[in-house]
Amino acid sequence: MAAALLASVVLPGGCSTTGHLIMPPHMRLVAMGRALDVPADGVVSTRPFSWSAAGGIPDRLEKDGEVVKKGRPRAKFRVVSIFWPPLAAICWPTAFNPDISCDLVRQTQK
Repeated sequence: MAAALLASVVLPGGCSTTGHLIMPPHMRLVAMGRALDVPADGVVSTRPFSWSAAGGIPDRLEKDGEVVKKGRPRAKFRVVSIFWPPLAAICWPTAFNPDISCDLVRQTQK
């Protein structure tokens, strides 16, 4: 019973990260080489990121296949990666910081 409860809490949060983004119109976001669909509300979910994103998640805004802006939204260590087998702390330890909103129009983070 306890294992099922723990799994129901850890499993949903163990394999995704959610960020809050304000996007310029008609732009495409690519974060760590992944094209992300950003809905109108700006809440985007994706797989966690590797250690190379520890200093910030490298992203770029593209329009018609050309890079318009590059940035590095702040990342956060995923504590759940310590408990997520196999070896998520090695493979996917970073995530979008849920405590901030990234404005990709003005290039600010609050």
